[in-house]
Amino acid sequence: RFGNRMNHPFVRFARMYERVVGRSSDENICVTEAMRSFLEKQWSISAKVMHDHPPRHFKSLGTGEKHELFLRLERDGCLSDVAPWLRKLRRENADRAASEEKREIKSTTSFSYQCEDAHKDS
Repeated sequence: RFGNRMNHPFVRFARMYERVVGRSSDENICVTEAMRSFLEKQWSISAKVMHDHPPRHFKSLGTGEKHELFLRLERDGCLSDVAPWLRKLRRENADRAASEEKREIKSTTSFSYQCEDAHKDS
């Protein structure tokens, strides 16, 4: 909640604490080469890079699985902090869906299909 306020007293204290503790530790690790380089150049702290990645048994969720997960999290009250944002997003999506027009397109072969007109004709 301090945003980009690097001069906030708490942020200044945290940076000083990390610098002192990092220099006095026996070993330091970080998850990127960029962080290792920063620690070495800016704070004279040597660190080893241990890349952070998910275990092999993790897999990406499909759209349906993601939807079910968020429904379950919402039902269990885990999304209470973002509930106002979710309601607004759902309202906007419902409004957008209601305002989109459907039109029928026919060819000379009498083949027809429905498509959503994302760009209304002027």
